[in-house]
Amino acid sequence: MDNGLVVLEDTESHRDLLREAGDYAAGTDAELFVLSLVSTDEVDQAVETLDAIRSVEDGSYRSDAILGAARNDAEEIADEVFADRAGEDGTEHELAVTAVAAVYEDGGQADTILEAAAANDCDHVFIVGQNRSPTGKVLFGNVAQQVILNFEGYVTTTVE
Repeated sequence: MDNGLVVLEDTESHRDLLREAGDYAAGTDAELFVLSLVSTDEVDQAVETLDAIRSVEDGSYRSDAILGAARNDAEEIADEVFADRAGEDGTEHELAVTAVAAVYEDGGQADTILEAAAANDCDHVFIVGQNRSPTGKVLFGNVAQQVILNFEGYVTTTVE
């Protein structure tokens, strides 16, 4: 693996997968990209709220600030997860981690993940899937499944 992309949310399942991805990346001297996804609805709502504050404070906000906050959140989670990188032999393993963020439109999470993987030249994606019934997958889709089927590289997944 040269570069890996971990799709990250602030849940224990995502932290566990990030920890495993970090071990794999450290063992292969790969760079790890940690992706925080933000929906267009979240961006619109945040911009609306920030615009209300701006009118009071006479400042300006853009959606870039929301992506910056999402990157910061991903970076903080990665820092917490990788705070103790000492291996079994007591030596610290180097790990290159870069936080990235992307906005997705409703139903477009898989495409956004694939675009982020391509933009960062990733050959491995780590993603937490949802445990759905076969009918639920047909009706609502499954982001992890779409990534597995459409990514031209390795995909490691676990179920929440």
